[in-house]
Amino acid sequence: MTTDPDLDDTDSVAAWFGVGLALFAGGIVRILPMLSTDFPLNDGGLFGTMIQDLVDSHFRLPVSTTYNGLDIPFTYPPLGFYVAGIGHQVFGLQITETLRAVPLLFSLAAIPAVYWLASGMLRSRSGGMLAALAFALLPRSYLVLITGGGVTRGLGFLLAIIALGLAWRLMQDRQPRWWAAGVLGLDGGLTALAHPQAAVFLATSILVFLPWAVDVRVSAGRLAFSALVGVAVLAAWLIPVIGTHGVEPLMSAIQSGQSGPEGLAQLVSLRFAELVVFDVITIAALIGTILAFRRRAFTLPIWLVAIWVVDSRAGFTFAMVPLALLTAYALLSLTPSWLPAAGSSPLSHVRKHPAGTAVMVAVLSALVLANFYSGLRTSSPLHGLDPDQQSALVWAFDNTPDEAVFAVVTGGTFWEDDAVSEWFPALTDRRSAATVQGYEWLGLEAWHRQQAAYDELQGCARDVLPCVVAWAEKYELPVTHVFVPKGYLHGPNGALDCCPAPRHSVELVPGARAIYDGPGATVIELP
Repeated sequence: MTTDPDLDDTDSVAAWFGVGLALFAGGIVRILPMLSTDFPLNDGGLFGTMIQDLVDSHFRLPVSTTYNGLDIPFTYPPLGFYVAGIGHQVFGLQITETLRAVPLLFSLAAIPAVYWLASGMLRSRSGGMLAALAFALLPRSYLVLITGGGVTRGLGFLLAIIALGLAWRLMQDRQPRWWAAGVLGLDGGLTALAHPQAAVFLATSILVFLPWAVDVRVSAGRLAFSALVGVAVLAAWLIPVIGTHGVEPLMSAIQSGQSGPEGLAQLVSLRFAELVVFDVITIAALIGTILAFRRRAFTLPIWLVAIWVVDSRAGFTFAMVPLALLTAYALLSLTPSWLPAAGSSPLSHVRKHPAGTAVMVAVLSALVLANFYSGLRTSSPLHGLDPDQQSALVWAFDNTPDEAVFAVVTGGTFWEDDAVSEWFPALTDRRSAATVQGYEWLGLEAWHRQQAAYDELQGCARDVLPCVVAWAEKYELPVTHVFVPKGYLHGPNGALDCCPAPRHSVELVPGARAIYDGPGATVIELP
């Protein structure tokens, strides 16, 4: 896919100035949600425990993780855990601090990586700069990547973007650069070792790119060599894991991650960028798609759709890359006079075009505010445990028996966004009977049963305490305590108290008593 070469008259210094601007704006929208808490955003409890298990075993892969007392096979691709564990050891950070800093760094690094990819695909430094700006300000480009779980997701996404830049250049090069194919294979293998869905995104994207190679047959041979290198890198981890655990945990995790048609429906309805107001980026990308079809430049539209067809759940994030490139494609079709010319500094361009600069600043400022507003929604994952809730979890660790089994009632709708339920086992070292995380490795039957159990328990948030007792009896769970959090669980626009009914109906269960009632939670001991 190419653009008009006449449009690519932006000086490289000006282009990198634009990338710096994208990093600045992208940094603001990524850091702002983190200022609301001193804890990792949303998830990461399972990964934090696995990182600690890895450190405790002196960086030898453990057989299982201690999370939630379930003896879960340690079969998750471990590259992100090694990076975080090394950061924990070298810089003396707490695991929770690592799960705040490392995902943020990965997400920020993805912005210049998108510039590099886009400047190659669009053959335009201007296009790369514009794509980086669009990508930086799309909430879905960072929404689940700066949370605690982004320690794996963010690394996989970053490595995949870099690999795509390598792959595109390799396919456009007529020279037999086998070393570049080897580097691509190494990057691809590391992508798979970071996050499996990122590896699927990478493979899908390369297959989409291949028909636009300069020489398809030669490129296919180079890519086959890259694939062999990538498989060799992955095999160094995969073969020992299969030898220890067999393929069942891996197949269970793959099947549990399959997605339905909901994502494709949202693609068609254009409801996937998560900008609830001022979604000018999606509008520009739609214009770019129309222009691409008119010019018979089908690479980016096909790439966008292919990502969603293959994995519509993860496509929410991965599709932001072609979406940003389509935005840049549309903007490059405007008059080039608003872009810095070769040889002109960014400051001199600003002086020559004050009106255009003012419009650009206004648009970027509005997008930053739109990102901030979008992050305040109760459905956003950009919320974390507050200090009172953390203190309540620490109290449970200090004051309940080691063998205690808790029902954690939060009223959550989606287990993926239930920070209290995921972090409870990690911070209390007690079993949470309804927490879903980790069950994807224990077989499909256990996975579906746990999801059903979680959904039913959270329904008790609107019922009295006997509902929790009946739930435990139905699922034959030896629940000894109930943990009912207080405070905002989903940001300041959510409910201040998720679950007053079970908290205020302790007397309806003979022998039950509240043994802790602090500002962050109530802990109820069952008979």
